[in-house]
Amino acid sequence: MKALRNIVCLLVVASCLPSCMRDDVVSGQVQTYAIDTTQVFATTAICRGEIKINAGEDANVKIIETGILYSENEQEFVDSISSTQGAAVTLFTCYLTELKPQTQYYVRAYAVIDCKYSHGTYRNVLLGGIEPFTTKKNQEIEEDKMPAPRNVSAQQAGGAVSITWNKPPEETYLLWYIVERNDSENDNYMVLGTTFYERFTDNTPLSGMNYYRVKTEARYPQKDSNYAYTEPCLFVPPTVEPPASLAAPTGVSAKQTEDYIELTWIAVEGANDYFIFRSSTENGIYEQLPGGIAGKSTSWIDNYPLNGDNYYKIKSVSASVPEGSTYSDYAYCIFIFP
Repeated sequence: MKALRNIVCLLVVASCLPSCMRDDVVSGQVQTYAIDTTQVFATTAICRGEIKINAGEDANVKIIETGILYSENEQEFVDSISSTQGAAVTLFTCYLTELKPQTQYYVRAYAVIDCKYSHGTYRNVLLGGIEPFTTKKNQEIEEDKMPAPRNVSAQQAGGAVSITWNKPPEETYLLWYIVERNDSENDNYMVLGTTFYERFTDNTPLSGMNYYRVKTEARYPQKDSNYAYTEPCLFVPPTVEPPASLAAPTGVSAKQTEDYIELTWIAVEGANDYFIFRSSTENGIYEQLPGGIAGKSTSWIDNYPLNGDNYYKIKSVSASVPEGSTYSDYAYCIFIFP
């Protein structure tokens, strides 16, 4: 309920913003792009959503939360929310649980976005259209075992091992897969994780032989399958190259010129780009400015300086060091509006 109230409050705030702060900076839509009828059961269902955002040239949009609102009432979505909070993805999946059998439900996808642009920030909520689905009957008779995955295989992929398989035949349950690993063919397997997809990546494989097995499991009704085993996978750790380095810019200076601040610095050998950061205090948090990318130039103009103290730091960037060098020493300029 708290998450739903937060969404309603954000909608009220967003509706109070001038249209130039919403439509000109960022626009977009969110929709339920699939309600998988093969994954709708008596008390559970899978719903998926998709976000499409169009940001302005100087806008930096961050996805804060995505999810599905669902209710028996088409006009009122209360106390029913399945969230993927913190997942910064445009395609997302939500698992609805504790539903009523043979009941009509309505769903709509939503996304909470945080937009930073040259004149400020705002938070907004995008809501999708409403889609219906109906849960199924409770199954009275169930088999003892579910079908096991088919064609399970494992192979090295760089510094990890990729495990893949095919769905069991005639699979009719809301299920997930459990992936386990061992260093030999005995029974001391360790659970690596669970997944809803027919693939899994072992990011910490053992050096040498790795033995994997996979089984299906369902909660409604609660049951599982026998294990399906892969052929042993030999993992050879790849050679690790030493990280590339790049010097930080030097000679950084800042000065007010008319109604803007101009930054200059000394070029760094090997750099093909420079990122500009600003803070209101010397030891404060330095954030990259909208459009704060100077290319190969050794100067940059801040057209929207702070009224008062402006502290700048710069990072040099190259193809081998895409995250940039360490910060340069700061340059300070007090800005007085003309």
